[in-house]
Amino acid sequence: MSLPSLRLREFPHRGFAVWYALVAPILAWTAHLVVLASLVGYSYEAKGVTVWMHITTAVTLAATLLALFLAWRMVRHARDYDESDPGPEGRVRFLGELAVLIGVINLVLIVLEEVYLDVLHGVGRG
Repeated sequence: MSLPSLRLREFPHRGFAVWYALVAPILAWTAHLVVLASLVGYSYEAKGVTVWMHITTAVTLAATLLALFLAWRMVRHARDYDESDPGPEGRVRFLGELAVLIGVINLVLIVLEEVYLDVLHGVGRG
C-alpha cells in the first residue's frame, strides 16, 4: 500500500489528496451549517453551547484551510502547464484551480456564518 506523496515534484494527479482538496471544503461548510443550526436553539438556554459553536467553526476552518493548501500545491505543481493540456499535469492544474475556487467560496461561507453567529448572539444577549 502506497500513501499519496505530498512532495511538490511528485504531487499525485489522482488519489486522496486531490479528492480532499475538492470535497473537504464543501463537507466542512455543510457540517458547520448543520451543527450551528442544530445548536442555535440551545444557545440561549444552556451555558457553554456557544463555545462548542466556536469550536465547530475552528475545526471546519482548519479542514478548509488544509484543503486550500493542498489545492494551492496542486496549482503550483502544474504552474508550467495549461489546464487544457492532456495528461496528468493539465488535470492537476485544472482540478487545483477548481479546488481553490471551491475552498475560497466555502471559507467565506464559514466565516460569514461565524460573523452572523457573533452578531446574532450579541444582539440576543445585549
